[in-house]
Amino acid sequence: MDILLLVGFIIIAGIILSGFLPTTSKKPNRQDFNYRKNSHLFTKAERSFLGVLEQAVDDGYVVYGKVRVGDILKPEKGLNRSEHQTARNKIDRKHFDFIVCKEDDRSIVCAIELNDKSHRALAQQQRDTLIRKACQSAGLPLLEAPAQEAYSMNEVKEYVMTAIHQSDTPRNAPVENTQN
Repeated sequence: MDILLLVGFIIIAGIILSGFLPTTSKKPNRQDFNYRKNSHLFTKAERSFLGVLEQAVDDGYVVYGKVRVGDILKPEKGLNRSEHQTARNKIDRKHFDFIVCKEDDRSIVCAIELNDKSHRALAQQQRDTLIRKACQSAGLPLLEAPAQEAYSMNEVKEYVMTAIHQSDTPRNAPVENTQN
């Protein structure tokens, strides 16, 4: 009887485990999976700029690349469902080239767009205008830099850190009342 129980247990365990083991006998249908891997995350210009940008930001900041706009910006509260969805759809499937955050709490400091010759196309210009206006309405500094073969670390540092320090300055800070 013990042997039958043991054999039954082994059969049941085999059935359960067979669902978790990868099988090599069936290849995916190409019609269902028509993807290929990009060779690189960044273009040559983006890789070059990223290398300089990472050196240019002061200690205490971190750079992220290819971040979805929808992960950084969201529609204002108070919109009705239709307005909310329209606002989401406008930024859907768009990304920022780079985002700079404070290292300690990962709060977002600014977005950076690297503009290459593709930004001359009308559709890209419309996208750029949308992103500029969205960032402006959200109070997110958007820095735009021309794509080029090489970058001056000092120029990038001055450009980015000036914008970061300006964004750290409180706007409309209340004035202390010195009169009693």
